[in-house]
Amino acid sequence: AFSEKLVVASPGTELFLKNSDEVDHNIFVNDVASGVNFDLGLMPVGSELKKEIDWSQNSLVRIGCKIHPTMKAYIANIQAEHYQVIDFKKSQKEYQVRFDNIGGDEKVLKLLMSKFDPIEIALDAGESVKVDLMKKNKKKGELTVNIQ
Repeated sequence: AFSEKLVVASPGTELFLKNSDEVDHNIFVNDVASGVNFDLGLMPVGSELKKEIDWSQNSLVRIGCKIHPTMKAYIANIQAEHYQVIDFKKSQKEYQVRFDNIGGDEKVLKLLMSKFDPIEIALDAGESVKVDLMKKNKKKGELTVNIQ
């Protein structure tokens, strides 16, 4: 298993991978939608590799292991000082995200979810908006965003 479900990195930074497991792995990404495709090859126990984040900003890609198909994590390539990771559960319908000490009145929220179309919302303090959650141009849900 990957030690993190999601890694957030800025464009141009390096992703550091270490095999601290007791078995070999072969780490890869093949994300057709974002054009990210790499294979880091066999990683024996204890090996370390670096991979530059050199793909499109504001993208979310799935990283996996060719040896262990159920092993997966995600890399978000974003330039953001503030971000929140939400682990969605089918039984939970509402989530609260809170950011403190962010200057200015207008807030811009960028929502990246695996296999869903990205969403960008600009809101002023006290404003509320509903947006559709789209997957392959089909509505799969709705999101209500309130800025206090």
